[in-house]
Amino acid sequence: MTRESGRDETPPTESDSLESSPSAQDLIGDSPAGVVLQNFLEAIEGAGDEAEDAYERAQEELRRNAPDVTIEIARAMRGCDEEDYPSRWALTYAAGRLQSDSALPLLRSLILTPIPPEKSNDPHSFSTAAEETVLRTTAVDGVRDLVEQGSREAREALFEFLSVPSLSVRRAAVQAILRVGDDRGTRDRVLDLLPAESRFLVDLRPLAPDEVPQVDDPESDLSERARERGDPESPPRMPDGRPRDEEDRSPRSTQ
Repeated sequence: MTRESGRDETPPTESDSLESSPSAQDLIGDSPAGVVLQNFLEAIEGAGDEAEDAYERAQEELRRNAPDVTIEIARAMRGCDEEDYPSRWALTYAAGRLQSDSALPLLRSLILTPIPPEKSNDPHSFSTAAEETVLRTTAVDGVRDLVEQGSREAREALFEFLSVPSLSVRRAAVQAILRVGDDRGTRDRVLDLLPAESRFLVDLRPLAPDEVPQVDDPESDLSERARERGDPESPPRMPDGRPRDEEDRSPRSTQ
């Protein structure tokens, strides 16, 4: 719904908001590259026995049309509602999966764009800053994949991201850099570019599943009552500790 300032006194409604906020797929054109992008976005959400094969086919087609698809992604991103995070993430992910230098300016621009101030009234339940951070770390993964394909420009971009204010983005950039080249010269360059308080990121690394400490006895610190609650052979109990079936025999239940 289009409004002219000062001329429309009708208060906006939820339906107005929905009408003015098209999803990413609504914004993609019907050009050949647009169809390829639509197919990939649908494949991301696929399920069932053939979903993986469908995804691989869609991804191959995406990469064969990388330059034109990049244009479609950029157009959809510009028109996408800022708070439509599922659509924005899907488009960012698609740009990363192109594995084409044509997508690097798009990914780089997103990563270097400052994260907007928090808009949520309850960030513990939903945080716009966290959503924006996820978009940028997803874009960093896409740039890393370009480096693994041999892009020198993408490699330099990863070092550029070390100055981004977001600690999560810096961490993603450090991990990406060290994944594609963990040598003394690379580490020294990372340390030189990182703020002093973030240099610990160089020593962080993801743990393999067999490196995660295992708890020998998960119930060792539980109370007896908590153990009973987890015991399938133990009858459910009332808050006062009585077995639940005693409630059926209480005087109140027979009145």
